[in-house]
Amino acid sequence: MNRNVVRSPRATTFIELMISLTILGVLCGIAVPRMGNQLDRIAVRGAARDVRTLLAVARARAIGTARPTAVHFRATDSSVVLRRGDDTLQRRALGQIYGVSVRATRPFTAYGVNGLGIGGANLSVALRRRAMAETVFISREGRVR
Repeated sequence: MNRNVVRSPRATTFIELMISLTILGVLCGIAVPRMGNQLDRIAVRGAARDVRTLLAVARARAIGTARPTAVHFRATDSSVVLRRGDDTLQRRALGQIYGVSVRATRPFTAYGVNGLGIGGANLSVALRRRAMAETVFISREGRVR
């Protein structure tokens, strides 16, 4: 038998455990805020996609039904409403769905029977959640960017 063989310890020491937990804590402290920003970015992009989709639906309905159709932007409850005359066709509560705020330079935009915008001014819709924001632009002809 060889008595000069050195055995390694079978368990981790308390100091090794504390060092591992400290490193893990520092990594979590770096990753968690970045994840929060990413979630805000995803929410704002989803809300912008919904606004663009609702504008496209409004244009298609105006052409398809040969009746003007409008999209109203409500800052009070952060929603977007598709209307034809006094009828509400569709409503998206972006504040409830995505947690974003909606601010528009005009309260609504409308599409005529030819699919062109009615009115003489451009419109921008700002969507914001914490530090993330995106703006949807609608030209006076009704084109969306």
